[in-house]
Amino acid sequence: MQCLGRMKNARRCKNEASFLVCSHHKWQPLAFLLSVITIIGIFGGIYQDVVKPISEEPSAEKSTNPAQEPTSMGYITIPIEIESSWDEYSFLDRKAEFYIVRPESPGTQVVVSSGAAKIEIPEDGMTINNGEKIYISPHNTTKTKVILPKSKKLQGYLNEGGYEIQLVLFDQYGSVFPHMEQRLFDREFLAEGFRYWFRLVLDE
Repeated sequence: MQCLGRMKNARRCKNEASFLVCSHHKWQPLAFLLSVITIIGIFGGIYQDVVKPISEEPSAEKSTNPAQEPTSMGYITIPIEIESSWDEYSFLDRKAEFYIVRPESPGTQVVVSSGAAKIEIPEDGMTINNGEKIYISPHNTTKTKVILPKSKKLQGYLNEGGYEIQLVLFDQYGSVFPHMEQRLFDREFLAEGFRYWFRLVLDE
């Protein structure tokens, strides 16, 4: 068969070849392949660095309300503050529990959803037990967040309104944190969050 290679004048080589190209043009297929790879890489880089960021730029109509940001990715995050009045350090278990309740009448309520939540490690926070317990320094306020599981039902309760939430935190011994409170499960609450007190309770 006739060689498929090209000469300097861009014309096809007239030599006979046993397979695609003759010995004079044996490097042309490799050079062509490298050129194709280079072109693909250049266009891929342009798309990744220029086109894609522009196409993914947030719309100007998107809400910038801070209270709505925690739910933008499907997860609901609740800020918490833990004030310790102990003279010694203590630890907070990263596992928490949540209860979504619907008040039925004065003094009566129904739990519509419950489950496990995870406490985010604070910035510059220290942990033990492979990151499962957070260090709480004495006479200090620790600020972090509780992350509820991704759930369409929780989003529905939040959007519908009229529900309340209770968060249950545990110390390193598995004891429930005191001074728990129940709050309205709405976007205003997501901006404020819960506040807990870590205090030594003396037996009377």
